[in-house]
Amino acid sequence: ETHEQALKSIWASMEAVRRDVPKGPSGQAAAHVFAFSDQENPMLCHLARSVEAAGGWLQVLGLRDGKLKQLPWGDVDAMGGGSATRADEPWHFEDKSIMLKKHHFLARALREMPPNATVVFVDAFDVLFQRPLDELVEAYKRVAGPAVAASGGQWPVVYGGGGDCWVF
Repeated sequence: ETHEQALKSIWASMEAVRRDVPKGPSGQAAAHVFAFSDQENPMLCHLARSVEAAGGWLQVLGLRDGKLKQLPWGDVDAMGGGSATRADEPWHFEDKSIMLKKHHFLARALREMPPNATVVFVDAFDVLFQRPLDELVEAYKRVAGPAVAASGGQWPVVYGGGGDCWVF
């Protein structure tokens, strides 16, 4: 499949997404999978294909309006000359506000979800799924189960990352 065909598939899946039930190539999926990207990138296509192989559809946030969308509270760094990344900063993207925009777009998407929906939010350009979504959800249930029991049925948010992640 060509890069252009993969992009068309991503755009088509974005049009058809209903957020009440997670979907995948075989029908209902184990979880909703989201990533934020305000630009097309070949790695986004690889991520989408890996999510499909894992049993879900990738829902890309920001691809249509991510670059144009302003944060609700205004510019990230109005005193320092805007949110554009300066040459002396260690970021690999042009606009620092993207670090906040991705969470703003996710919050907007989560408002459309039913309570306690299982959501996976990943980086768009450096993640590939290697195992089925249902295995990921089962691992989540094992890890989060004690917190659910202690909180009276509220499923917790679990963050994952490595101590050696770039830029930290």
